Amino acid sequence: MVVVLVLHFAIIKIPDKPVFDEAHYVTDARGIIAGQETERGEHPSLGKLFVIAGMLIFGDNALGWRFFSVILSAISLVLFYLICRNLSMSRRTSFLATFLLAFENLTFLYSGMAMLDVSSLTFTLAAFWLYLRGNYPASGIMVALSALAKLNGALAIIAILLHWLIVRRDRIWEFVGLMVFTPVFFVGLMPLTDLYTFHRWVNPLERIITMLKGSASLTFANVTGTYPEKPIEWIFRWDLTPYYFHPNYLAVVSYTVEFLIIPVLIYMLIRALGLQRSSWLGIIRIPNKIWVFVRTLPGRIRLIRAKPLEGLELSQADVEAPEISQTYTVKLETSRAHSDAGIFALCWFAATYLVWIPAVWITDRVTYPYYIYPTIGAICIGLGMGLSQLIHLFEVRKGGKLKWTAISVVVIFLLAHLAFFVLMSPLSYYWGGPIFRGLAS
Repeated sequence: MVVVLVLHFAIIKIPDKPVFDEAHYVTDARGIIAGQETERGEHPSLGKLFVIAGMLIFGDNALGWRFFSVILSAISLVLFYLICRNLSMSRRTSFLATFLLAFENLTFLYSGMAMLDVSSLTFTLAAFWLYLRGNYPASGIMVALSALAKLNGALAIIAILLHWLIVRRDRIWEFVGLMVFTPVFFVGLMPLTDLYTFHRWVNPLERIITMLKGSASLTFANVTGTYPEKPIEWIFRWDLTPYYFHPNYLAVVSYTVEFLIIPVLIYMLIRALGLQRSSWLGIIRIPNKIWVFVRTLPGRIRLIRAKPLEGLELSQADVEAPEISQTYTVKLETSRAHSDAGIFALCWFAATYLVWIPAVWITDRVTYPYYIYPTIGAICIGLGMGLSQLIHLFEVRKGGKLKWTAISVVVIFLLAHLAFFVLMSPLSYYWGGPIFRGLAS
């Protein structure tokens, strides 16, 4: 987190003019500070208040516009690591996943911009963490705050609901309370956040109707330009969408993440279903495994929630050879952790990405490639799990090509991930900016 903060603050004032949608939010913030009513009524107010707060503290400059985005993005990384740990992922796996997210190009890019998406994602991650800890009421409040920063934040409740239905199904009335009171918190807190941006009391129900109408009016039929893309295109993109040059503000998911989205989803599905055979054999048997998974769901839920070794009977041979039973215990714990982590990451992906496909198909609502921004963490969880499994393979193998192939893949992948970040992120201003300025011509 400290390293990411240092990197962000190294370039926070470059450029000293608004980039991309910063132009809308900074201009709106200036008007609100001057006593005018917000011009961006299609969005809730909480995300705007962070931009305004930075400008009131540090002035109307790049530091003021972007300060709280940088701080909130650092908090998001901490929350993401805690989410991984609460999914029973090991420290190494959690670190790998967090490392990949921290140095992913689109994540780093947006984390340093005055965008509503940044504060919304921070509250979403807080909601996930609190839910996994079993604090359902606080999780509901965080979902409401996420939606108050940007309406898309409400999608977090879908991920939580899916995971609860598949894995937990505990404390039913508390969870029903979460589902009921989250919209109540949203409606109740909205007038408070609107009070400063409108300089008057605004009816929250009228505001919601206005926002929904404004969102529905933006369709592919009436929005032109090069940026709109349908959701299915987000995960198959080579394009480097330029927001600014020197420094490079290139809106693209790191290729080390982008081109592995489909394989990672398959891998997480295999882990979620508890498959222990090779990936290809597992893929072939997925339909049958899904049926077995559904039939044995109650037992799997008890296994996921069980304490280590609870209900595990050891044979006399296990007692006489404790190292064998210990190995089995480690495998059991790893399988259980990967199962829960895989399920949660898939729920996260479904809620923040897959939901857009039918939504766009039904409404023709315009969408943009950067809408995948809150989904990247789910993919990084799967990547972290895969890399950690390769490292484990290297550790347990006594020798042979497979041992060194596994660790070589990990090292090459991590170096490639860092190389993409170094070349494509705004930090390239200090060493490689001229390479990409030619893209503007």
